[in-house]
Amino acid sequence: MKTCALAVAVFAAMLLPSTQAADLIVKITHAQILSEVAQQSKIVFIDAREPDEFAEERLPGAIQLPLRGAAAGPLRSIPRDATLVAYCIKDFRGYEVARALQREGYKVRVMDDPGLNGWKKAKLPTAGDLPKASDAQAMLALRSRATR
Repeated sequence: MKTCALAVAVFAAMLLPSTQAADLIVKITHAQILSEVAQQSKIVFIDAREPDEFAEERLPGAIQLPLRGAAAGPLRSIPRDATLVAYCIKDFRGYEVARALQREGYKVRVMDDPGLNGWKKAKLPTAGDLPKASDAQAMLALRSRATR
């Protein structure tokens, strides 16, 4: 119930006229992500979900930054010189975390086919308990796919 109330409050805040163009997040396609990976550009996935969701399945090498920790949490482990791709399941939380990171000066994107669901629909590799793959294995598979 608290999660639902939080989501409604955040959504209502998004509708207020005070939302500025600076809060808009640029979208990135899976093809663009694969191109960045192939070029060995610094791209970092930011997972906006809770710890149990993150452990179950995530994008390769993702850093976990849950929505409720985005505003107040320490951002020291997130590289400033990387392109960040924030996500969740469908990207509501991912978008909100992206907005928080953008306000802190990070270059951040969200996927145009949103979230983990869109990633899996594109048959891109994941890591975690569910696919039984480590981040290193999933990243190797992603790099392999990117260089085809």
